[in-house]
Amino acid sequence: MMDVIIRSPGVKLNDRTHVAIQKQMEKLEHLMPGLIICEVLATREKSSEAQPCIVQARVVMPGNDLFAKEHGRNYIHAARLLSKDLENQIRKIKEQRVAHGKEDAPPLINVAEGEEE
Repeated sequence: MMDVIIRSPGVKLNDRTHVAIQKQMEKLEHLMPGLIICEVLATREKSSEAQPCIVQARVVMPGNDLFAKEHGRNYIHAARLLSKDLENQIRKIKEQRVAHGKEDAPPLINVAEGEEE
């Protein structure tokens, strides 16, 4: 099971937000088992009034590390966008591996809807 570490220096995340961010990141493991750790950093940008919340992540996996950063109106919104970005990166990696015959990949699952494609 992938470990999710959430840090928020200078920002106090409430329990609901913390749990929501963790659940968004844990969904990624269903797409590609073998993800090792997800390090999440939540910060606030003072110069942006429309989307001041920033969530960025580094996902450690065999062979590659994935990185993404998203802005949102709140941390949960930014985490959802971040999850979609990481999901797309994972899909590309899986497609490349299948195309090169390196992996017998199971069907991709759309994390947002929980349906097989």
